[in-house]
Amino acid sequence: MSLISIPYFFGALRKPDETVTARIAIFTTRLLRNTDEIALHDLGEQLTAAANLGRVPRYSDNSHLVVIMQRLGWQKQGWAGQGAMRSPVYRRVAAAALAA
Repeated sequence: MSLISIPYFFGALRKPDETVTARIAIFTTRLLRNTDEIALHDLGEQLTAAANLGRVPRYSDNSHLVVIMQRLGWQKQGWAGQGAMRSPVYRRVAAAALAA
């Protein structure tokens, strides 16, 4: 295989950032399977611990988590904590509510 054909061969793969986001989203889905709400700070701690163990790629920042939660159909509904520990709370939203 020549060097010219390598980009063509891998052309179907996503960009690296999208692949990382997809892997984090899949892991997040598994974490939140039995949960209806979570503070973004708590989710970040769980994902950081998993990343330290090599189970999932490390997320870039909180905005990365916000994008993942929105794509999974969760919505920000309020805040938890006080001061520096204040964090948005995300709640699972029914598919019918998203379609409306």
